[in-house]
Amino acid sequence: MPLICLVTLGMRYTFFTNACKQAVHAAVHTQSFQQDFPPELSAQTTANETAKKCCQAFSGVKLNTVKTSIVVTPITGGASAEEPGKLASAADEEKFLYQIQVRMSGQLYPIVDLPQGVLGISIPGLTMPYAVDTFAREVSENTQGLNK
Repeated sequence: MPLICLVTLGMRYTFFTNACKQAVHAAVHTQSFQQDFPPELSAQTTANETAKKCCQAFSGVKLNTVKTSIVVTPITGGASAEEPGKLASAADEEKFLYQIQVRMSGQLYPIVDLPQGVLGISIPGLTMPYAVDTFAREVSENTQGLNK
């Protein structure tokens, strides 16, 4: 039984990480980062909706949070900086590489809910949900929309 629970958690974790990859992949194709221009949605809205849709397609996977940000990396080298919101000015593609990052947190539920009293202890993934965090990055395809 514990092996079946472990395999199920592994499959659900794969579904969860794939949802994150799908969310960032959808977000990089948008025309703006933060502001929706109907019918076009922003990267943040697109990532949220895609992540929710993917996680709802599988049982035992609960999405808690989705955080979409911009990662700015100097082309000449150096440390990357993470911007939680839109850029303050237009993107400078000659000096920086711009990536969109989606970070998700959630919970994976065991295949069978065992009461905590069975083993006398709480075991994530066996007697209670297992908390997970993941992130994915992709290069932005529309850098001029990152300040909108």
